Amino acid sequence: MSVRIGHLSLARWVWPSIAAVTLTGMLPTTAARADCTTTGPTTVSCTGTTTNYQPGTINGVTITVQSGAAVNGGTGGTEAIYTINATNSTVNNFGTINGPVSFVGSDNTFLNAGLFQITDPAANLSGHSISGDFTQTAAGVLKLRFDDAFFDQLLLTAGNATLDGKLIVVPQAKVYTAAVTYDFVRTIGGNVSGTFASVTAGSPFFTVSTDYSSGTAAAVTLTPIAFNAVSGLTPNQKAVADALTANFSGSVTGNAATLYSNLFAATSVGVFDQLSGQGTSATQGATFFSGSMFMSLLGQTPFGTAGTPAAPLGYAAADTHPAARFIRLKSENAVARRWQAWARGFGGTRSVDGESNPGTFANQTRAGGGAVGLIYRADPDLLIGGAVGISQSHFKVDDLATNGDLTTGHVGLHAAKRWGARYASAALTYAHTANDTTRTITGVGPAETATGRFGSDMLAGRMEMGWRHDLGRMAVTPFGAVQYSELWQRGYAEGSTTSTGAPGVLGLSYAAQAIASFPLTLGAQIDARLALINGQVLTPYARLAWVHEFKPDSRIDASFISVPGAAFTVAGARSARDAAQINAGAKLALNATTALTASLNSEVSERSRTIAATGGLMAAW
Repeated sequence: MSVRIGHLSLARWVWPSIAAVTLTGMLPTTAARADCTTTGPTTVSCTGTTTNYQPGTINGVTITVQSGAAVNGGTGGTEAIYTINATNSTVNNFGTINGPVSFVGSDNTFLNAGLFQITDPAANLSGHSISGDFTQTAAGVLKLRFDDAFFDQLLLTAGNATLDGKLIVVPQAKVYTAAVTYDFVRTIGGNVSGTFASVTAGSPFFTVSTDYSSGTAAAVTLTPIAFNAVSGLTPNQKAVADALTANFSGSVTGNAATLYSNLFAATSVGVFDQLSGQGTSATQGATFFSGSMFMSLLGQTPFGTAGTPAAPLGYAAADTHPAARFIRLKSENAVARRWQAWARGFGGTRSVDGESNPGTFANQTRAGGGAVGLIYRADPDLLIGGAVGISQSHFKVDDLATNGDLTTGHVGLHAAKRWGARYASAALTYAHTANDTTRTITGVGPAETATGRFGSDMLAGRMEMGWRHDLGRMAVTPFGAVQYSELWQRGYAEGSTTSTGAPGVLGLSYAAQAIASFPLTLGAQIDARLALINGQVLTPYARLAWVHEFKPDSRIDASFISVPGAAFTVAGARSARDAAQINAGAKLALNATTALTASLNSEVSERSRTIAATGGLMAAW
């Protein structure tokens, strides 16, 4: 005789290595079953095709599933524990039993102090049958499934139920329009004593009420509620929920019915974040970031030209912003060189934290690229120039399993003018970006991967003014700057597939979007000019500034492809309104016509961090 776990005949010689599942009592030896496997010391899984193994009469057997152990039913919904004509036998569950249980005979007991559930989708909604008493302790969790017509039931055919702990009733993927009431625990010829300490639905889209008044059953009524009626939604979650609620009806069909069915079975309102596509808004911050780094190169073009071998290209260094830092060197003006050319590389990282209100998630961006430029000196106090460049960016939003790549082409024009110790500079840039996004959507039916591709264009302008004050070997230059960038993202639709390659139902269509950035920068720069013993000149600088962003917001406007008309707007992670900017760098003039430049630039706020570096070569003739 034997006790069956899944397709496994439990004989004494089968179990010595499975310390987490113990058996006591007399069990005759039977043949081992090849359709069962063990995983480590804690899990027994049976995946064979035999579905009706009947070991006969068993007396006085105790099966104990210890804490941390798991006994799983086989595919096809076969039983996790199956006995026939058992007498005075016991199952003690302190771990996990997953699968339907049939335990018939007389004078048997089932103690649940662990997790008792059915998760195999191939197991029909029917539940468990136990001939004897069932007791659930305060530590026990009973999970039973239901849909709009059927349910799992714990049926005691010859015994009593003593209830405590948790009952979780788990909705299956269906479209629900009306309340259902089911006797999830029922006795035949016995009584129900005690109550579950808590009864909850496995989905947030149902309310639950219980009734123990019959004395022989624990009845639960489950009422579907509107998706946007769940308490505690963030503004972003509610925007998605509002759109889905407004377009829901019990007569939905096709892909819309599939989406709603899976949504009712979702276990958390976090699925609204998964569905929202919010993570793709990180393309906006990534575009502004790469555009600002390119514009910074336009500011690293020194105003002066070589005057003596000890002071070539020696006007001003610059930080990440596109402006010249002017040093009045009369000796350079006397023999000014008309043309300068430069080539520089740049790279950096940017991270922005999420916010609980409106409900955004952190994103990280890394970007790198390079540019070349040409400068013409119209007169000793006026420079004009242009540049072209290319950059590659990658962003990720880990909490939303979203990432993407951006390839951007940049062009720019700039000019600088000085009046004695005062100066003004301006730059105008244009960027075109090819954006590719990928996001994995989980928690709403089968996992899906949604991909998108779209183009965007950005126009940006910057103006800076400053006044240089000489302090012997050093100088201090207070300055102020404004920069305005406008980004136009084109509309596009995602393609979505499941892990099997089948078409998905969760993809979004994104509307064309216009987003702006408008920072004001106020600060001061300190720099020095050092003649080296080999005749070269080193010009180091540092600057500290306060940056106030007037337009920190990010957003997307989207709609569900499978639910026409279900449109919504959600916010993306916002830039910081106020940040400290700390930059340092140097220019090394190798001779009268050639110089090297490098800079390290950072911007820090209470919830964002940016660090970038540039380096390159300049030549004059």
